[in-house]
Amino acid sequence: MDLTAGQRLFALLDVVTVHGVVHWQASLTSDLIGRMSAGEVVAVVSALPLTADAVACRPVEYAAFEREHVPDRDAGRYDG
Repeated sequence: MDLTAGQRLFALLDVVTVHGVVHWQASLTSDLIGRMSAGEVVAVVSALPLTADAVACRPVEYAAFEREHVPDRDAGRYDG
């Protein structure tokens, strides 16, 4: 079975370092490096075959992750 967007959930077994992209208005992005704790649950973002080397995931508790990892998210130019 291939990985389908939003339908496959995974629980982290260990602390992992994550890399992400922060989108700001006016065509500006910045990188994000953070850590996710063991037990956190992530959902697959886009469909991929099981043979893929990597997969993009989003924390199920995204709002909490965003509060912890995105500086200045209340700034007027933050766009997600």
